[in-house]
Amino acid sequence: MDLKSLSIASPREGLAISLIKEEGPLRSRAAKAFGFIDMIIDYSLENAPLQKELSAEEMGSAAAFLASPLASAITGAVLYVDNGLNAMGVGVDGPVRFLNLIKDLDIPRDAKH
Repeated sequence: MDLKSLSIASPREGLAISLIKEEGPLRSRAAKAFGFIDMIIDYSLENAPLQKELSAEEMGSAAAFLASPLASAITGAVLYVDNGLNAMGVGVDGPVRFLNLIKDLDIPRDAKH
């Protein structure tokens, strides 16, 4: 089932289903495994409408809101917690700049899935 199907069926079972989508870079231990999260965060700080670093507390606050009585009439929503990156798309220099940032990183490019 997808989000919309769950959001229609779940209230009848006493549940409201929504999704928190974190599109912005979050500095976490898992993100550091990529090796270039700092470059992505720098790009976000320069280009996002809200030019600040995204925090785990902000993600938690969004989840707490959706789980609270304040969101009692919300189901099937996608809540973006990303400092506005979802609204802006890719910056004009985005693809070129990103490729320049990662060109010297040791990233396997022909990996089979």
